[in-house]
Amino acid sequence: MLLGSSFKLCIYFQHVNRWLLQIETIEGRLRDAVKVYIQMGVYNMKPDLVTYTVLIKGVSELGRLDDALVFLFQSIKNGFLSDVVTYCTLIDGCCKQKHVLAGLWIFEMMRISGVNPDIAIYNVLIN
Repeated sequence: MLLGSSFKLCIYFQHVNRWLLQIETIEGRLRDAVKVYIQMGVYNMKPDLVTYTVLIKGVSELGRLDDALVFLFQSIKNGFLSDVVTYCTLIDGCCKQKHVLAGLWIFEMMRISGVNPDIAIYNVLIN
């Protein structure tokens, strides 16, 4: 019974940390979001794909595309196959920062990895 309780508590804290990351990135407090991300590692809570996507969105909106790519590659290194939402977030960040060639490179990387583009990605590339 104790093992079940601690497992539920760990899952709960992982959801709380993801929620904190979303709030911090929405409000532009990226340093605080990264601190939450680091704390997840300290307490052996593995970030999931949603966590990485939130971080990618936050750093992309601040024009830090290098950091966004670092988070993308960390997610891949940790065994997550990026989905269309993650790629769309990164391509959108590239295009908004006028790095269209980088966005097209990520689009090609997405296609090579077997992720099919959706209408949202085409809208980002057209705009």
